[in-house]
Amino acid sequence: IVFGFCADMASCVAWVCVALVALGIAGQAAGLGNGAKNVLLIAVDDLRPVGQVMGEPEVIAPNLDALASKSTYFEKAYCQAATCGVSRSSLLTSRRPDTTQVLGNGGCPFTTQPEHKSWKSLPQYFREHGFTTAGMGKIFHPGVCEGASVGEQKAAWTLDYYHAPCLQLGSIYDGHCEEKPTRDTSIYRNETAKDSDMPDGMIADRAIETLKNVSKLESPWFVAVGFHKPHLPHIAPAKYFDLYSNLSLPSNPYSARNLPKIAWNECSEPLSYPDWEAEAKASGFGENKSLSVDAQRRHRQGYFAAVSYMDAQLGRVLQTLENLGEADNTIVALFGDHGWHLGENNEWGKHTAMKRANNAPLMFHVPGIEGKVVQQWAEFVDIMPCVKKRGPDNDKTRTMYPHRDLHHP
Repeated sequence: IVFGFCADMASCVAWVCVALVALGIAGQAAGLGNGAKNVLLIAVDDLRPVGQVMGEPEVIAPNLDALASKSTYFEKAYCQAATCGVSRSSLLTSRRPDTTQVLGNGGCPFTTQPEHKSWKSLPQYFREHGFTTAGMGKIFHPGVCEGASVGEQKAAWTLDYYHAPCLQLGSIYDGHCEEKPTRDTSIYRNETAKDSDMPDGMIADRAIETLKNVSKLESPWFVAVGFHKPHLPHIAPAKYFDLYSNLSLPSNPYSARNLPKIAWNECSEPLSYPDWEAEAKASGFGENKSLSVDAQRRHRQGYFAAVSYMDAQLGRVLQTLENLGEADNTIVALFGDHGWHLGENNEWGKHTAMKRANNAPLMFHVPGIEGKVVQQWAEFVDIMPCVKKRGPDNDKTRTMYPHRDLHHP
């Protein structure tokens, strides 16, 4: 492989491929010769770029920082749409939303048209080429294809799929799930819970158990771990809230001048929680009126605390990889399915066409390759073709250089 260091757009996209095919991952996927790397794929719901490496040092995420510092980190990576189901369907099948026809959280990319039934997903590709595949937590959006109990696509997984309780939003309030249509509060400081009493802690526990089991196999493995937080509601044990005080306010709290009406999202997701709705009414919140300063700091603290809680679970999983002696033989890939506004542009949440909602973390740690921040753009839809670059490719996923082949789906 030649390292182009993003001299132009083509070599920039090639950097995604470098992280996935380096040291034989894609080449060995086809034939499974000696040297095939394991893959640990980590998905984080609603994670915007945070921490020291990704440019928001106020957020305490030491494990995310450590992984990013030794990874190829794409600073300008963008999802295909700023909503969970649409973004994940696109990433996992390497097709844009207008091709998957998944335009919301209720669609399944394999059933929107009869011919989609033959499509292969990213984990399915690994399974069909000799990898033992295991999944847990939120990888596909749950409950839209073949069901959460089989990880939405039974053909993708060798081992039984695992979901923690409260699988829709990964949230527990004093022993009960937060699920639609009933709502609790958008922020919850859990004074009594231990990390493993909450869904992301349970998912980390399962990931640790799974890594211990697959490390004993002779075949390479692909393990996908999906954390729910920091998705709303922002719930975490109290100790993670205690990390934050005197928080900063959004750097740009104003909506753009002459903004088309359709471009400003009225924050319907956070407004579905009664505490957020009450604060919005009390502040007179609207396109040209921000939440009160106290409310802004409260919601930023809730998001940051949820990130720090997730980060601790990430650290437990990565430490297990080290303890098992598997780190030098495993590629670690991490993505956030989209970004998140915390008052920037007077927006809270996702569902906008603005940078904060669409720019999301994307990094690959390949053993033997030094960490690097890549500043040119990358798209989530291009991840899967890079994996398949040297393996058989019998379906019409996107090519490696989308700007040269714009007719592709």
